[in-house]
Amino acid sequence: FTVIGVYLEDKAVPLLAVKWKGKTAQELTESVEFLREIVTGPFEKFTQVTTILPLTGQQYSEKVTENCVA
Repeated sequence: FTVIGVYLEDKAVPLLAVKWKGKTAQELTESVEFLREIVTGPFEKFTQVTTILPLTGQQYSEKVTENCVA
Protein backbone atom coordinates (compact mmCIF):
# COMPACT_ATOMS: atom_id res chain seq x y z
CA PHE A 1 0.00 0.00 0.00
CA THR A 2 1.08 3.59 -0.49
CA VAL A 3 0.44 6.92 1.16
CA ILE A 4 0.37 10.03 -1.00
CA GLY A 5 1.12 13.45 0.46
CA VAL A 6 0.48 16.61 -1.54
CA TYR A 7 2.19 19.80 -0.40
CA LEU A 8 1.22 23.22 -1.77
CA GLU A 9 2.97 26.57 -1.79
CA ASP A 10 1.69 29.01 0.87
CA LYS A 11 -0.16 31.15 -1.66
CA ALA A 12 -2.31 28.16 -2.73
CA VAL A 13 -4.72 28.43 0.20
CA PRO A 14 -5.79 32.06 -0.38
CA LEU A 15 -6.13 31.40 -4.11
CA LEU A 16 -8.26 28.30 -3.60
CA ALA A 17 -10.29 29.89 -0.77
CA VAL A 18 -11.80 32.48 -3.11
CA LYS A 19 -13.96 29.79 -4.70
CA TRP A 20 -13.99 26.99 -2.14
CA LYS A 21 -14.31 28.74 1.25
CA GLY A 22 -17.21 27.39 3.30
CA LYS A 23 -17.22 23.92 1.74
CA THR A 24 -16.96 20.91 4.02
CA ALA A 25 -14.00 18.54 3.93
CA GLN A 26 -16.28 15.90 2.42
CA GLU A 27 -17.45 18.26 -0.33
CA LEU A 28 -13.85 19.12 -1.19
CA THR A 29 -12.58 15.53 -1.21
CA GLU A 30 -15.47 14.44 -3.44
CA SER A 31 -15.04 17.33 -5.89
CA VAL A 32 -13.13 16.49 -9.07
CA GLU A 33 -13.19 20.19 -9.94
CA PHE A 34 -11.47 21.10 -6.65
CA LEU A 35 -8.77 18.49 -7.20
CA ARG A 36 -8.33 19.74 -10.77
CA GLU A 37 -7.80 23.28 -9.47
CA ILE A 38 -5.12 22.01 -7.08
CA VAL A 39 -3.31 20.29 -9.95
CA THR A 40 -3.60 23.20 -12.40
CA GLY A 41 -3.37 26.14 -9.95
CA PRO A 42 -0.70 28.84 -10.39
CA PHE A 43 1.38 27.72 -7.41
CA GLU A 44 4.11 25.19 -6.65
CA LYS A 45 3.16 21.62 -5.76
CA PHE A 46 5.14 18.72 -4.33
CA THR A 47 3.87 15.15 -4.20
CA GLN A 48 5.45 12.50 -2.00
CA VAL A 49 4.54 8.83 -2.42
CA THR A 50 5.60 6.49 0.39
CA THR A 51 5.34 2.70 0.24
CA ILE A 52 3.98 1.22 3.47
CA LEU A 53 3.52 -2.37 2.34
CA PRO A 54 5.43 -3.64 -0.69
CA LEU A 55 3.17 -5.07 -3.39
CA THR A 56 3.94 -6.86 -6.63
CA GLY A 57 3.09 -5.05 -9.86
CA GLN A 58 -0.08 -7.13 -10.23
CA GLN A 59 -1.19 -6.48 -6.63
CA TYR A 60 -0.51 -2.76 -7.02
CA SER A 61 -2.56 -2.62 -10.24
CA GLU A 62 -5.46 -4.37 -8.53
CA LYS A 63 -5.41 -1.95 -5.59
CA VAL A 64 -5.26 1.09 -7.87
CA THR A 65 -8.18 -0.27 -9.90
CA GLU A 66 -10.22 -0.77 -6.71
CA ASN A 67 -9.83 2.91 -5.87
CA CYS A 68 -10.50 4.36 -9.31
CA VAL A 69 -13.71 6.33 -9.73
CA ALA A 70 -15.09 6.81 -13.22
